[in-house]
Amino acid sequence: MLLDNIDKIYIVMSYLIPGFIINSVILGKLSINSKKEKLSIYNYLIFSFLNIFIYMIIDFLFIKLGSNIALVTDEHFIMFLRNFLLPILISIVILISIEKFPFIGKLLSFLGLGRSNMTVSSWDYLFFELKKGKGNYVIIELKEEKERIYGLYGKKSFASNNFDGTKDIYLEEVFKDVSMEESKNCGMLVCDSEIFKIYIPLKNNRTGKKDERS
Repeated sequence: MLLDNIDKIYIVMSYLIPGFIINSVILGKLSINSKKEKLSIYNYLIFSFLNIFIYMIIDFLFIKLGSNIALVTDEHFIMFLRNFLLPILISIVILISIEKFPFIGKLLSFLGLGRSNMTVSSWDYLFFELKKGKGNYVIIELKEEKERIYGLYGKKSFASNNFDGTKDIYLEEVFKDVSMEESKNCGMLVCDSEIFKIYIPLKNNRTGKKDERS
């Protein structure tokens, strides 16, 4: 028997919309400069089934283990809770859990929702991770005469990736030498056309003499 229009709407509401909401919230939060993503029905179905499973658990706890009386009886309100509010809550829990439970991040990467899957360039990924980690020292080697700039990329710094393909870095503080001890008491804007290499010393290595990573 062919499904009527009401049944089709119900199926879409239950099996696609919750997954779409969860997928979109995670994508919007984790993407730095996102690639163009194709519609992922596969992801929507997985997240929708997760949503239904969690809703069934909640429903079981309230009805079977409680007073055997449903907490909410209005069908329209139940549909709103299950298909709109619960997916948002699930998205928030997943995003909070990523840092504490690495396997969740691996599962998201499998679904194409890892930050490395969605980031256009290593430029965006690098400076996003630096700022996320509360900043770090950077050593920028310029093309002209291999001059080096020693600076701090921190909370007030910024690395742009413009639509025309140009990039630049604003360092909030610049130092006189590799020791990163004596500040020049100024910030600096460096254009990508001037940059040859960028080194990221280990966070606790203030001398910058070891473990430089370009």
